[in-house]
Amino acid sequence: MEKVSREAVFIVDSEWNIVHASSGSARMFGRTHKALLNSSVFALIPERLRANQEKLWATAGRESLRLDALGSRRGEEFPLKVEVARVAEHEDLACVILRDLRTVNRQSQKMEALGLLAGGVAHDFNNALTAIIGFASGVRDELEVGSRLRADLEEVVNAAQSASQLTTQLLSFSRQRAVQSSIIEVNRSVDEMERLLRKTLPASIRLSIVPSSSEMHVRFELSELHQILINLAGNARDAMTSGGELEIRVYSKDVVGFEGLNDGAYAIIDVADTGEGIPDELLGKVFDPFFSTKGEEGTGLGLSTCFGLARQASGTLTVASAKGRGTTFSLYLPTCAPAPLRSLTTTQGITVRRNYGTALVVEDQPSVRKYLVRSVKKLGLSVVEAGSAEEALLAYDAMATVPELLVTDVMLSGQSGTELAAALLKKNSSLKVLLISGNIGPEAGESTLSKTSSHFLAKPFTVKQMRRAIEKLLNPPNRLDGQIVVVAPTVQGQQDAAVLFADVNLTCVLLSSPQETMKHLAACQVAPSLVCVSSRLAEQGAIDLVDSIRHSDSFAAVPIVVIDSLDQPFVGERDRRTALLADSPTTLQLREALFELGLELTN
Repeated sequence: MEKVSREAVFIVDSEWNIVHASSGSARMFGRTHKALLNSSVFALIPERLRANQEKLWATAGRESLRLDALGSRRGEEFPLKVEVARVAEHEDLACVILRDLRTVNRQSQKMEALGLLAGGVAHDFNNALTAIIGFASGVRDELEVGSRLRADLEEVVNAAQSASQLTTQLLSFSRQRAVQSSIIEVNRSVDEMERLLRKTLPASIRLSIVPSSSEMHVRFELSELHQILINLAGNARDAMTSGGELEIRVYSKDVVGFEGLNDGAYAIIDVADTGEGIPDELLGKVFDPFFSTKGEEGTGLGLSTCFGLARQASGTLTVASAKGRGTTFSLYLPTCAPAPLRSLTTTQGITVRRNYGTALVVEDQPSVRKYLVRSVKKLGLSVVEAGSAEEALLAYDAMATVPELLVTDVMLSGQSGTELAAALLKKNSSLKVLLISGNIGPEAGESTLSKTSSHFLAKPFTVKQMRRAIEKLLNPPNRLDGQIVVVAPTVQGQQDAAVLFADVNLTCVLLSSPQETMKHLAACQVAPSLVCVSSRLAEQGAIDLVDSIRHSDSFAAVPIVVIDSLDQPFVGERDRRTALLADSPTTLQLREALFELGLELTN
């Protein structure tokens, strides 16, 4: 079978005649290398489209040009991605990259086939891990702190949680992992990573980030976007052992006829390096699971996971590379409308009503069901258990009082957990539903359950995670109506901290000193929802301010976040209502700090 290249790279003169062609160009278009040289690059495009393409390409000045077109190979037409850029210091020359977009669909089909296998294995493995982590952590917590057996069980739990990270990667590239996405602004999200990326790159690599001229919002999990950028930057670093340039470009584009993507507006993040490039024979394998060029040091899951995350969000990840000319990975994500303003809510003090109410627990794996039943009973709820949806429906009809809570696995034999929940909600609209699963495949169907009445928990999970999910269902968090007080010595520091809460529907008050802060608090009729303090306050200002708030009659319980700087770290006393946040924090770090305080950001 003839091997066809996935990408062609040309150098063309001012008349668009080819003066240099990559080794894969001839194979891609079914021509000899000699026949390509000195011919027009437009000869590779169907004749009926050439005039229009010439007009479009003529707009390629100093800025690079990206567009879609059709290629022609022995009479067969196929979709192309076209990139045109002028050659630095040679304005009469241009570099033209033509990429066969049919490879996107081939890669998707390959991933879907592997996903069927990976999804099934991961689901069963996560069931086993749920029982292992659940029972082991339960026994561990009952043992005396410092005992050898407790330490051994801690190792068991840690090993099982490490194994669960592998199943998460399997489900990510198979696109059968439960999506916990939110609406994020792309420029801001990429900018958050600049400081971390600079720390991971050697001084010999110059990093530049080129944002889009306008805001773009996408529905994607922020931690997963950061995971993709870290992975791509790490690969770029390894490809530039002698140094080079890494550029991250953010821009928008209307995509039409791009195979594997729906037509529409997309946010695109290019991660381009000046490294060694990827040989033609390896270019088509970079997204394959378990394929790695790093020998024993690589798992082969990095790029395949990134590809799966992009496809799961209805986007894609592409690669363009030429040996000795660097590599560009392009992440495509469909844009969406901005999210409504978020609220800061408190979950502190939420407890399940003890010795009251009944939960219906449905799980077809006996060991996991036993763990669920025991855990729910510890919350003070009575439990009725069932091994299938059909058994659960019979049990529900036989119950003397209707249950408050349904805990069900999504992947049940026969009727799915989501179908069971929908049927029971018709009988009892006030029922709260906790859906659990190791993955959500196509057989589970789309969940139409209300977010206010249901919650999803991915396997494996701990008793603490399940308890928190149930508590939020039975006793929803309270929205905070107070203000956020930001205390920093400089205007820039105040603004930097305020940016963290830019999307929160609360008033942000900016202050510069402990004295000013205590005076402001004394004048408040309602305690603030949160106080954010910079450790850079003069002398021991941050320590004194936190101490003053904690010893005041009216504000002792106010949650405090201290933004901790490396050059002036916070060394004061902390209690359960005080959390530390690293300097120049990301949104993810903010969420974690708020979680420690019993607070969370909700749309």
